[in-house]
Amino acid sequence: IFNYEWARISTATWKYNIKKGWEWDNDRFGINFIGHPYSGSYYFNIARSNGYNFWQSFPFAVGGSLMWEYFGENTRPSINDIINTPVSGAFLGEVMYRVSSNILDDRTRGGQRFFSELLAAIVDPPRALNRLTQGKMFRVTPTEVYQKEPMNITLYTGIHKVNNKEGSINKFGTGGTNAILHLQIDYGDPFEVIPRKPYDVFRGRIELGYGYNKYLINTINGYGLLTGRTIKENRLLAGFFQHYDYWHNNILEVGTLGF
Repeated sequence: IFNYEWARISTATWKYNIKKGWEWDNDRFGINFIGHPYSGSYYFNIARSNGYNFWQSFPFAVGGSLMWEYFGENTRPSINDIINTPVSGAFLGEVMYRVSSNILDDRTRGGQRFFSELLAAIVDPPRALNRLTQGKMFRVTPTEVYQKEPMNITLYTGIHKVNNKEGSINKFGTGGTNAILHLQIDYGDPFEVIPRKPYDVFRGRIELGYGYNKYLINTINGYGLLTGRTIKENRLLAGFFQHYDYWHNNILEVGTLGF
């Protein structure tokens, strides 16, 4: 549609990519650490919303990334993208799927049903596409069909004021001003004694900024439980966690994925 140079593909570019193989790319920081994980969440959620569990959906994110790296653009396949897209894509994808499950309720009708479907579609667009094509968006069931866990949402807003330095003196409040909007989601009960599934417990945070900081998305970070168990006597959740972190502002660019 936009006729970007990298999108001009053909069988010749496919052959070139397969023959030349992998490299580290130097795409913009936001593309590598938000754009690719977000596209990975789409690959993941197409499978997840078709009935596959977390681990079964992960190969779809890998396959989607491989398809794109070899055949979707005319630049050589990227090593950092084949890591970021499925791994962080699974993190974002499962968070999107879990939150949308808490929103959806197939027992409802009318306005309540319309707005729950709309909000769930904003949170998880691939799932909404599947629900539309499979008729789930309009079906009514007598009982709850989605797993729901306790979810706490914290929202706050404010300003970030920067100081200018004149010589050795910091002049308070003399620099730029940045408006901030912060959203945090705490999902699941870490102290409930149950057999654990991936992302039964997670925390996600996003901070948006406008003004002095030229980047709209300042921060995205969080963690999700992959496997573990709750020790009831000590009120302790011990487990193996996946982490995703993204900081982007006028001073620093930091992206991590970890376990």
